[in-house]
Amino acid sequence: MAMKIAFVELITAALAVGAPVGSAVAQTQEQLDRCEGKNDPPVDLMISECTEVMQSGNLTGNYLAIIFNNRSNAYRMKREFDRAIADYDQAIRLAPNNPGPFMNRAHAKWGKGDRAEGDADMARFKQMCAPNMAACGFPPGSHF
Repeated sequence: MAMKIAFVELITAALAVGAPVGSAVAQTQEQLDRCEGKNDPPVDLMISECTEVMQSGNLTGNYLAIIFNNRSNAYRMKREFDRAIADYDQAIRLAPNNPGPFMNRAHAKWGKGDRAEGDADMARFKQMCAPNMAACGFPPGSHF
């Protein structure tokens, strides 16, 4: 489940935290695009761009959680499961009602060989999505 920030959302987030709007936002949008994996950048570039966006201080809350989730996905692609799990933990701390990082962390834990912990995260994801499957990206009428 890819999590992306649209340009309008980025501007809203920047304004909410008092960040300057203009070339800094445009540069951040380019970084966000690479952090999201847009146009298939190398995984290490995804990680570095997500890190730079995090360190900019321009995003907080749910927006920052999305960046942590994106960087976690990149770490998981590199099979750096401990780093991925640590970032998923941060994403969950920042946006505890977002089910995506629970599913993604489950995959990282399974990749690490921790079946029970992965199963627990997947159960949490399903619990959060069951009331509104469409909000979790599933077609209407879907069931687990």
